[in-house]
Amino acid sequence: MQQGQEELDLVPVWPLDLTKPGDISQAFEFISEELKKRNLPGLYALINNAGGGFIATIELMDLDKFKIELETRMVGPIRLLQTFLSLLREAKGRILWLVTPAIMPVPLVASIHICDFAVNYLARTLKIELKKWGIPVILIHFPKKFFLKKNLFLSFESLFPIIEETK
Repeated sequence: MQQGQEELDLVPVWPLDLTKPGDISQAFEFISEELKKRNLPGLYALINNAGGGFIATIELMDLDKFKIELETRMVGPIRLLQTFLSLLREAKGRILWLVTPAIMPVPLVASIHICDFAVNYLARTLKIELKKWGIPVILIHFPKKFFLKKNLFLSFESLFPIIEETK
C-alpha cells in the first residue's frame, strides 16, 4: 500500500445542518476537494435520511416547529440536490431516500407524515426528471412493523385501534 493510501481509504465525515444553506455549500466544497484528491469522477450517491417530527394534533401543532421540520425534511434536501446534482451527473450516481410510505393517516404524527408524503412525491418526480441522465432515484420505505415495534407507536396502536383495522 502506498504512503497516504490509508488516509484515502477512510470515509470522510462532514457535519451538515440542512436548515443552513452555508453548511451545504461548505459540504459541497469539501466533497469536491475529496473527490479530486481521490481521482474520482463525481459523487456515487446522495442519501437523504433527514428525519424528525413531533407529536401533536393538527389543532395544537406548533407551527414554528413545523416550519423547521419542513426546512429540514423538504427544503434542505432539495437545496442539497440542487447543489450536488452536477457531481451526481459526472459519476452517473444515484439518489436514495429513506422514508415511511406515508399512505395512511395516523393521528398525532401529521408533521412526520406530511413531510414523508411530500418526499415520496418529490422522489417520484425526480425519477422522471433525472431519467435522461441515467440517475436512478431509489425510495427505501421503512415497513410499518419497523415503527410499530417502537414503544411510541405501540402506544398509538393501543390508543387508535384504526391502525390495525386498516392494514
